[in-house]
Amino acid sequence: MESLLIRDNPLLLPLNKEKTVYDGFITVQERDFRIRILLPSDLQLKRARLHCCWQLKHLLREYEHILKQRLQQSADLASFILELKTVLEVALNRCPEGCSVPPPRYYSQLISEMETLGWDK
Repeated sequence: MESLLIRDNPLLLPLNKEKTVYDGFITVQERDFRIRILLPSDLQLKRARLHCCWQLKHLLREYEHILKQRLQQSADLASFILELKTVLEVALNRCPEGCSVPPPRYYSQLISEMETLGWDK
């Protein structure tokens, strides 16, 4: 299982020798998304916790129930990550580039311009 997980997701690595914490990136459609997976000590996926970057959270917000179901049904972490990537591909295809949330630098630039103009305007 682990060799398949590392082969398909080379940027997602275990952080401890028990392999209960994975951190890194998953890649879908040439885009990298930060994710952290916390498994319980018995490695049961149904009690796993997922933490992800805001972009991934935004894209998957409509698919939470599907992801919970897939987490319950997956035999191992590698198969769940494959399911997650499949759902993410669907989400990316449904959301054209124009409807995605702007990156943080957009907001930084916006605030900088507002400071230049003056907050009172």
